[in-house]
Formats: sequence, structure tokens, C-alpha cells
Amino acid sequence: MVLIWSTQSPIGDVAARETLDAALAFAAYDQAVTLLLSDAGVMQLQSMPNAKQAGAKNMSKLMKALPMYDIDNVYACQTSLSRFSIDTQQCVTPVQTATTDDIHALILGATHVIRV
Repeated sequence: MVLIWSTQSPIGDVAARETLDAALAFAAYDQAVTLLLSDAGVMQLQSMPNAKQAGAKNMSKLMKALPMYDIDNVYACQTSLSRFSIDTQQCVTPVQTATTDDIHALILGATHVIRV
């Protein structure tokens, strides 16, 4: 399993978009992919209808497409969700919350970890 760990905000940088593109590329080549979002990366889970005005990429369409690429394991750091006041019921794609211990287990269970 490839763990793609995104810590970047969709605002002001292309790193978040490129990380998501990498996850989709691995999945397109039949690699099992798990996506982990932490720190400002959890902001990718929010719908951003005015993304361009905020200097961000609206990634909600890509996030909604994850199940089509068999990326069903999407985790978000519980602490980061709280810090950014994000409710998992309002996320653009289904997400599981992950504690520090859960994140540690994901890292140990992965054959490759890509953190951006």
C-alpha cells in the first residue's frame, strides 16, 4: 500500500494539487493507495466555491473522484480537523478520522510513504 500524506493547504501553492495527482496516478496503475491529510492539508476536504478569489485550487471535484480510482481509504488527522474547525460530515468526500496512534499504524503498514 502506498500512503500519500498531504500536509499542504490548497491555498497559495500547487503542492496539495500535485499530491492528489500523485495519488490518482498510483491508483491508475493499480496500486493500493491510502490518502492521509493532516495539518493544513485537511482544508482540501472543504468545498471552496470561491477558490480562485482566495488564491486556491478548487479540489473538491478531484476529491469526489477518489472512489472512482478505488481510493476508498481517506484519513484526516483528528487534531488537524479540530484545529481548522472542520466537521467530517461537511467534507466533500467520505473521510475517517485518525488519531496519532492511527497515523503511526498507517505509516508502519505502508510499503511506501510520500509526504508533502
